[in-house]
Amino acid sequence: MPNTEHLMPADLSGGMQKRVGLARSIILSPEVILYDEPTAGLDPVNVERVLHLIDNFKSRGISGIFVTHDIPAAIEVCDRIAILNQGTIAAEGTPDELLKSNIPIVKEFFQDNYLSKNKM
Repeated sequence: MPNTEHLMPADLSGGMQKRVGLARSIILSPEVILYDEPTAGLDPVNVERVLHLIDNFKSRGISGIFVTHDIPAAIEVCDRIAILNQGTIAAEGTPDELLKSNIPIVKEFFQDNYLSKNKM
């Protein structure tokens, strides 16, 4: 992040803070990273930046567990998705499998959170 060296952590934008957090998470070369709502509160430009970083980590062989309510982001970066409903896994599969699913809770979840916004 050019020209930010003089800023204190509290002076960084939300997107910058998320990117610094991701950078900090790979310092020790982990095999797995837990992403807890990594796109929450970010504008669309910073969402794409964070997703790009996650894809970059993935391409370098770093596995991730992506916990989110951001369905488009999950579909973009996840190989497999599990949908939790009342504390149990209601469905799991690839993004494509879940988008095509006839399971009522899955259809409702994707229609409310993804399909209506992306007109698929």
